Amino acid sequence: MDIVKIGDETVINRFHLSGEAGYSEYWRRNKSTVATFELARLLGGMRKVAAYVGRNSGTIIWSGMEAGGAIAIDPVTIMGQYPVPAVKVDRILGETIRKAYRKTEWSDRFHEMAQAKVKLPSRFGYKFQLFFDMCENVYLDCLSNRSPLGYYTEAHRRYKLDAAFDVASHPPTISELMHIWWEIAADRSGTKYKELSGHFFPGHFQAAEPRKIL
Repeated sequence: MDIVKIGDETVINRFHLSGEAGYSEYWRRNKSTVATFELARLLGGMRKVAAYVGRNSGTIIWSGMEAGGAIAIDPVTIMGQYPVPAVKVDRILGETIRKAYRKTEWSDRFHEMAQAKVKLPSRFGYKFQLFFDMCENVYLDCLSNRSPLGYYTEAHRRYKLDAAFDVASHPPTISELMHIWWEIAADRSGTKYKELSGHFFPGHFQAAEPRKIL
């Protein structure tokens, strides 16, 4: 860290986190070792990134704050270490970007239309919700892949995928199968299917455009 004198006070001017992984490490400099300051400054950064998605992406807030129509982000996954490591910042930026795209793409409205169209019995509601959410994840991540924002949604996607699989689960659950599809279809390089399809889906695999499935 750089320590400088301002008047009679000694203050920390900058933190040096040498060799820290994470895309946000290249541009994020306004950090703090104090939790309240760090979370406030990080929230400001999240709002700036969400603004690149679109003007109608809405306000970004932490869960528990009050703001009508805002996008609430749970900070629990980044709390405990301050300044927040860049790897964790990348993940929460990815979550923020995806939720901002949900706003600009009217995902909630499309969900209402899809529910009205399929008219499923209540016992199938969970599977439909899981399928719809994963379709939207694929679609929104593919949108973010058109710009550098895709690096951040990829970071959050990897985090969610790591948490989704039960190594003791044989055969894979429907949720795990949906996450495998997400991993393949939203891959930025477009080559993930070559790595995974032979293992999970022998033969040829072709990713369908999710909103056409419904």
